[in-house]
Amino acid sequence: EFVGGVAAMSTLLACGLGDGTLLLLRPNDGEELRRLELGHGPLALFASPDDHLLALCKDNLVLVNPAGAVRALSAKGVRAAAFGPTSAAIGYGTDK
Repeated sequence: EFVGGVAAMSTLLACGLGDGTLLLLRPNDGEELRRLELGHGPLALFASPDDHLLALCKDNLVLVNPAGAVRALSAKGVRAAAFGPTSAAIGYGTDK
């Protein structure tokens, strides 16, 4: 299966699949702890220092907080993204 991104956090490993699924795994043994639906397959994943995840998808960004709440952020034509010092600051670039 296509893997669109992997990101390591302090206690979890996140793996984004092409079908729009985000897997949260225990890093030491790979056990699946949680499965979340992003809506679109991620092209890349980023972890913040405070354990939030950002998934770069085709035409949006998806923010996942440490509790697993998923929030889509409108970002037409997004091609690159990054967190600032915390998850409160997100920068992204588009093809527009």
